[in-house]
Amino acid sequence: MNDPANPNNDPIPAHRDRAALGWFSLGVLVGAVAVIGLFVLNGSTRPATSGTIDLNAVREAARQGAADALLSANTGITTPLSLNDIRDAARQGAQEAIANSVKPDSGNALAPTPTAAPINMADIQINPTETVGSANAKITLIEYADFQCPFCKRFNDSVLPQIMSNYVQTGKIRFSYKHYAFLGEESDWAAEAAECAADQGKFWPYHDMLFAQQGGENSGTFTKDKLISAAAKLNLDSTQFADCLNQDKTLPRVQADIDEGNRIGVRGTPSFLLNGKLIVGAQPYAAFKAALDAALK
Repeated sequence: MNDPANPNNDPIPAHRDRAALGWFSLGVLVGAVAVIGLFVLNGSTRPATSGTIDLNAVREAARQGAADALLSANTGITTPLSLNDIRDAARQGAQEAIANSVKPDSGNALAPTPTAAPINMADIQINPTETVGSANAKITLIEYADFQCPFCKRFNDSVLPQIMSNYVQTGKIRFSYKHYAFLGEESDWAAEAAECAADQGKFWPYHDMLFAQQGGENSGTFTKDKLISAAAKLNLDSTQFADCLNQDKTLPRVQADIDEGNRIGVRGTPSFLLNGKLIVGAQPYAAFKAALDAALK
């Protein structure tokens, strides 16, 4: 069949073919991600957010996130891109639109998520085994994250080391990790396993190992057997760890973090709590630096 745009049937350059495939994939994914966004919003294990959600904003945020991934811009994803990369970028855009209930902002500022009432930090439980920094620090930056979330890994790998070096190790702030496991069964197991490691004084080494080993979502990377094997590599008591994980002994602690996140308005990962304000997204270090410096004044 003749192509009106190509009457001579000349060979189509490979880069045009790849671009066409990419944008076709984007079109397919945008519709699918709207459903993903609604699942995040109305998932059976997480209560829906209050207020009215602009579904057009969610779709547009998903479309922009996927487009950024295809253009290798502002995503932290390396090429070549897979459909999972594009889906993850689109999901993050949808999550942030849901969390903010507004159209996405392309700026780098750390915008607080609207809440029904100011968050009273006295109501936030700080777990010592998941917290690093001086006990005398006046500021605590709290992260709500999922070990399967690629954007949590991006924050952990590229931003957190700078925050640790410039703010935590200098005694200016404390940093605390909280579980917001919502991406499926393996997210729950990984969070439980991290708490089992915490019982043996190895939360942070295990935390780092989980992000280093992150694979595809619910792809078998974080099965209980593999999580137990990972504990052995850190010289944890394997018998104690296996019993802890197989009996789901730390599940109540994980659920307590999730419940707390839901109460304060967490709807996607990573989300952060700073001075009573909820902040959403794997923002660049410069944005965190500005927010932390303002909080310390």
